[in-house]
Amino acid sequence: NGCDDPGSPGPDFRMGYGLFNAATSVAQIDEDYGLGRGSQIKEFVLQDGESVSWLVNVSAGSKLSVTAAWSDPAGPGQSSGGTPDIQTPALINNIDIEMEHVDTTDSLLPWVLNPDLDGENPAVRATAATPGVDNRNNVEKISAESPIPGIYKITVTHSGGLENNPPPTAQEISVVS
Repeated sequence: NGCDDPGSPGPDFRMGYGLFNAATSVAQIDEDYGLGRGSQIKEFVLQDGESVSWLVNVSAGSKLSVTAAWSDPAGPGQSSGGTPDIQTPALINNIDIEMEHVDTTDSLLPWVLNPDLDGENPAVRATAATPGVDNRNNVEKISAESPIPGIYKITVTHSGGLENNPPPTAQEISVVS
């Protein structure tokens, strides 16, 4: 959440989520402290199947950004088998974030990259991220440059585990909005 995104919106294979901006990150921590600890930066534990939600007010002309991150336990060992990238998702705890505009019920989902698992194709890897459900990564970010003003409901859900991986466990999660 404290990065400047120099390219197309969302992550990309060249810059990830962008360039770290220490001033923005410190300002977010200061804002959280000023508004009351936990108002902008939340930390909590979810069990498999649990969700937590809260509301945020987005004013006209504001940007919108929420990032969830968690330290997922080690998944099963994998062998690349000669392919450029391992193709089997290895999350133990699949956490999902979503934002819904309360009045319009428009839903915003996190950025997802095409993993291009079959060939490291430069054209595919240059394709911009799109909003969707992310079942691969332990960091998920939703952002919008010009969101519809109003109240948004942020929901973080422990969606369980992934097939053929160890069973999910309780998971600590950090969210910055």
